[in-house]
Amino acid sequence: MTFERELEELRPKLMQYAYGLCRNKTDVEDVVQEGMLKAYRDRATYIDGGNMLPWVKTIVRNTYFSLLRREVHRSDLCDPLGDRDIKVDEHQAFCVDLKKIAAQILMLPAEQQLVVRLVCIEGWSCGKAASMLDAPVSTVKSRLRLARKRLRELIGYD
Repeated sequence: MTFERELEELRPKLMQYAYGLCRNKTDVEDVVQEGMLKAYRDRATYIDGGNMLPWVKTIVRNTYFSLLRREVHRSDLCDPLGDRDIKVDEHQAFCVDLKKIAAQILMLPAEQQLVVRLVCIEGWSCGKAASMLDAPVSTVKSRLRLARKRLRELIGYD
């Protein structure tokens, strides 16, 4: 079987694997396509007769993490809550203005913004965020602690 055909037959498994990472169909397609392109470009490093799936999964995973790290510079990070229209009952005793918080998040350094987004908004654990960012867990926790402290100061919560 040719390299190209074997690689193409792995697409459904790679899509399933990438969905576990991305949880967004559009991102899954982008990550798999980019990963398969990288695998094709690096086909000379593949050992014929070996198990191609783990090799390509590693490429897809690394592609996902690379794209995630680049996301710091993407415009959607500048608006962490997106264009969502958030409604809160104004009669609630502890009503929080999420748009105000989103604006305050933009005042944080880029590294802290990304950690806040991954852990607080996206819901990833500090360990998972650390592996996505290729950083120690202690660094992620430190950035998160500093970001939360600064946000409390900016919002006037302390």
